[in-house]
Formats: sequence, C-alpha cells, structure tokens
Amino acid sequence: MKRRSGRAKEIEVGADGSIWVIGTNKMSGGYGIWKRTNGIWKPINSNNKGDDKRWRGAVRLAVGPEGNACFVRDNGAIGCCTSDMKINRLKGIGKDIAIGSDGSTYVLGGK
Repeated sequence: MKRRSGRAKEIEVGADGSIWVIGTNKMSGGYGIWKRTNGIWKPINSNNKGDDKRWRGAVRLAVGPEGNACFVRDNGAIGCCTSDMKINRLKGIGKDIAIGSDGSTYVLGGK
C-alpha cells in the first residue's frame, strides 16, 4: 500500500493509475477536487481560463478506466472532466456516481 500525506473526503484511482480526491477544502458545491499529476496535487481547472468555477467543488467522485473523472455536487448536479481538464455538465441530478470498466457512467438517486 502506498501512503500519501494529506487529507481527503474521498479517493478514486483510474485503471490508468490516475489518482483523484475530493479534498477537505470547503467551497461552492462541496469540497475541492484534486488530481495527482507528476507527483503534485493540482485542483481541477487550475490552468483553464474561462472555465466554470462552480465545478471546483463536489461531494462524490468516480474515475473511469482512462483516468477521466465525473463528480456530483452538493445540489446533485453532475459533471465529467475531459482529458484537457474541462468540465462537461451532464443532464439530470444524482446523489452518487460510478463509472464502469467500459466507461459507462451510472448515477444513483437521479432524475
């Protein structure tokens, strides 16, 4: 088991080895979303000008086989991160989210 310093509310690892966490830093929508890149934790959208800042916080997290993550905010809104770290909003709402080995996204408690 590899141990990392820091605290998180949730951690997910993609089949590609990517590591994502929902941190403990409270913000709109939940808590900060972080990805470990080259040994450094980076918040999502940190390098993308003009991105929707509402997506920097979430309460639930899932990571697909290729390392892209999807999130659920505290209001139930769902978004998925693209390979270039931008967020695409999905239709509907949910309480939890999962991504299958084929990349299919599943939402619990949604409409």
